[in-house]
Amino acid sequence: MSGAKNCPETPRQRMIGMMYLVLTAMLALNVSTDILKGFKMVDTSLHSSIEASEVRNQGLYEDFDYLMTQNAEKTQPWKLKADSIKQKADEAYAFIKQFKYDLAVTADGESKVLKLNPKQDGEDIPDVKNVEADSNLDVGGQLGLVEGRGNQLHDILAAYRDYMIELADADSNKVHSIKSIFNVDDVSYSNDGEPMSWEEGLFDGMPLGAVLTILTKYQNDIRNMEGEMVAFLKNQTDASDFRVNKIEALVVPKSSYVMRGGRYEAQIVLSAVDSTKTPTYFVNGNQLGADGKYTAGCGSTGTFKYRGQILLPRNDGTTTAYPFESEYSVGEPTATISNKDLNVVYRDYDNHFAISVPGISDDQISATADGGTITRSGKEYIVKPGTGNLLKIHVSAKVDGRQQPMGEYEFRIKPLPKPSAFFISGETTFDQVNIPRSAIINPNSHLEVSYGKDGLLNVPFKVTSFMIMTPQGNITGDAGSKFSNAQLEAIKKLKKGDFVNIVNIKATGPNGKPISVAPIPFVLN
Repeated sequence: MSGAKNCPETPRQRMIGMMYLVLTAMLALNVSTDILKGFKMVDTSLHSSIEASEVRNQGLYEDFDYLMTQNAEKTQPWKLKADSIKQKADEAYAFIKQFKYDLAVTADGESKVLKLNPKQDGEDIPDVKNVEADSNLDVGGQLGLVEGRGNQLHDILAAYRDYMIELADADSNKVHSIKSIFNVDDVSYSNDGEPMSWEEGLFDGMPLGAVLTILTKYQNDIRNMEGEMVAFLKNQTDASDFRVNKIEALVVPKSSYVMRGGRYEAQIVLSAVDSTKTPTYFVNGNQLGADGKYTAGCGSTGTFKYRGQILLPRNDGTTTAYPFESEYSVGEPTATISNKDLNVVYRDYDNHFAISVPGISDDQISATADGGTITRSGKEYIVKPGTGNLLKIHVSAKVDGRQQPMGEYEFRIKPLPKPSAFFISGETTFDQVNIPRSAIINPNSHLEVSYGKDGLLNVPFKVTSFMIMTPQGNITGDAGSKFSNAQLEAIKKLKKGDFVNIVNIKATGPNGKPISVAPIPFVLN
């Protein structure tokens, strides 16, 4: 349905209004039979307009009844307002109908009024259309001013006007029209310039035929405004609805990546859109393009949440916001490559592991171990084997809110291999058989126990003591990895080409237990 529009006056209504103004002006000059006939013509025309309005209004109420059967929840608030309009219109109309009847009975008597205006089926009193004493100048003032009916009519019309304005508050043009039609302000003036109230202008010295016609005009205004406002409310039942011209089926998966043993979940929906209206999309306060596509750089790993809203214009000119929020996970690019022959962990050593699951961020991954312990240290896992021969690692990840197994991996437990001893002077590691005297007496010279620069393991060993064998005798050094003063003095006394052997090399490994390392033989150069 289209939005509500003000109902413009028809040519017939404009003609009636003009005739009313002309005849009212002519009354000031002379109340002739022809003038009274003119009022009778206007009154008859107004009654025809009222009958047409009542037929139209009945059709609107029937439309409301039908809408209630289709969508009671949406229609109910507007139906209640329409019923309230009908009640107030019927009450105002009935008051005027009774007022007209009392005026006619006062002038003609009840029997003559009922003879000239037969009651219709279901009527208690007729809606007066014919009077014999239509030139009577007193009865209008008697009932309207002396008995106070005019003041009651003023209040009823003002209340009806104010209620219609309340319902049409959002439509300034309609409000202006209602105020104009039901203007009951004291704006009339007598011939001598003295102010005259609305009631005095309507009833003081007016012939009965004119008073009845004016009252019929207000009955017509009431029915016309009733129909206009009910039509306005009926249009409001779908003013905020969306119009769609494109419907398509969409599959919205919760995730397009599913682990074995997991569950694939997708929402199957019908998407209905209006291609003539473009929504506005916002994510984290930033407006997106017209297509609503959201992209984000994934330079770091983890779980990232975002939120936003879609602003959609409605048919009534307002805009409705639809908020949303979601999240996504970023993991490191990974490939699982393993050499089953080398699936080994070393006892008495912190074995460093990197564990990842494709498509799952690090913070959603956990691991446990059988035959040892596994603890997390930053992005790494530290595995320490127990006393057995095998260690098994179990990996799981949180997927769709529940912990899901991702696999298990078995490793053989081996003791650390035997390290070697190396002589180091400054930045040079000597592994040849000839060592210069100057390198040995260098203050930075020392022994190191390790797996060498090409070793697969980087295990910290600590040299605790060693002894040197020279042609002049064996010399025990101080505790530690450096040559003692006695050892250095002995080497200074040796000749070039003398054989030297570093023996009884003792060290401790990660477990703190002492180990013996093979000697370092060399020739003094």
